[in-house]
Amino acid sequence: MPNISDTRWSRPSRWQFAAAEGSETGEVDTAEPAVEPATDAEEDVERIPYRGLRRTVGERMSNAKFTAPHVIAHHPDVTELVRVRAELAQEAEERGVRLTYMPFVLRATVSALRANPNLNAELDEENQEIARKQYYHIGVATATEEGLLVPVVENMDEKSILELATEIDDLPERARERSLSSDEL
Repeated sequence: MPNISDTRWSRPSRWQFAAAEGSETGEVDTAEPAVEPATDAEEDVERIPYRGLRRTVGERMSNAKFTAPHVIAHHPDVTELVRVRAELAQEAEERGVRLTYMPFVLRATVSALRANPNLNAELDEENQEIARKQYYHIGVATATEEGLLVPVVENMDEKSILELATEIDDLPERARERSLSSDEL
């Protein structure tokens, strides 16, 4: 039986508020936050100059994003995932944790980001650099009566499937109850 605490199967915990307070339409507020979000240590980011061919490709891809439809369909074989989850579900239940497929999906996302580091990067236009992040913080959207909240599970690559399942259950529930701390937003 697989060990549910094995970090190969799992690990992030920060939330970002994504919807406007009191919005009757549910539209997302795109205004800049009044306070700058906390940044991770500079050594956790690899900076790559953004010029030449890289810049040309980036600009053309950005333009294409707004002119062409983007659809991707993928049908993976999840037979092994279903089997492993079924084996781990009983152990999780004994520990009081509801084990869904989400922790596995998030771990697969981290694996994909590790294999494709440019997908875990952002463009720093001011410094003309691409900042490749060496950490894996992934947001999990949560619908609330006040709008959409996105809890960010931090350092996801360091957490076990059980830890992820616990956090994924806990944070959205507290978001709906409006009982998250400022560090979790």
